[in-house]
Amino acid sequence: MTARGNVWLGAAGLVINSNGEWLVVKKTYGGLKGFWSLPAGFVEGGETADQAAVREVKEETGIETELVGMIGFRTGVLNGAISDNMGIFLLKPSNEGQMIQRDAKEIAAAAWQSPFELKDGADVSL
Repeated sequence: MTARGNVWLGAAGLVINSNGEWLVVKKTYGGLKGFWSLPAGFVEGGETADQAAVREVKEETGIETELVGMIGFRTGVLNGAISDNMGIFLLKPSNEGQMIQRDAKEIAAAAWQSPFELKDGADVSL
């Protein structure tokens, strides 16, 4: 893992298909382990936050996407010492026919799900 210092910047992608379903993942590690969440990760040197969101979606799900726009920004402080920040970007699939190909090392499951189903799920962290 890259040394991030005490200021972190992450990027998440909300990918919505033509059926209105969201692309969600269950990570195999960390605080989101076992919970449906948006594909996300840290911004790397040499890329913008929106590029990181597109990259993370591709790495975690195999789905290629295009940027629609920024929809939010989450910020907080962890353990009183680490500034934890994440840009949330709206993305659309480049091609609706793509099959999900999850990264089995980091992602336990990936799926298209209705936001209405997700809102009532006990295993959801969105």
